[in-house]
Amino acid sequence: MARSPSTSTSRLPVRGAEQCRRRFTQPLQTNLGLDLKGGYSVTYQAQPITDPTTKAVSYPDSGAMSTIQGIIENRVNSTGTLEAVVETEGTDEILVEVPGAPTRRTSGISLASRGR
Repeated sequence: MARSPSTSTSRLPVRGAEQCRRRFTQPLQTNLGLDLKGGYSVTYQAQPITDPTTKAVSYPDSGAMSTIQGIIENRVNSTGTLEAVVETEGTDEILVEVPGAPTRRTSGISLASRGR
């Protein structure tokens, strides 16, 4: 006589509904990104530097791009902006996305000024 495969399942302890309700009573806060909330996105491109005496052209390396990214992150975060994205793209570009700020001017972020 062939046996059919077992269809029974083992039962695991299940928490009561009341216990689950108490655990999940805090409101869930979600932050909307650029696609739903709006905001601005800008890509900066690091320019090569030409030595005036030798005319040699120097392109930014990964260390320089990391330094630039850190400076921009500090400027963006100093405004209290939440959920801002600052990331390197490729070898010479930095993407900055700030949700909730329609323009760079209204966000209070000054990225174009030179460091002190």
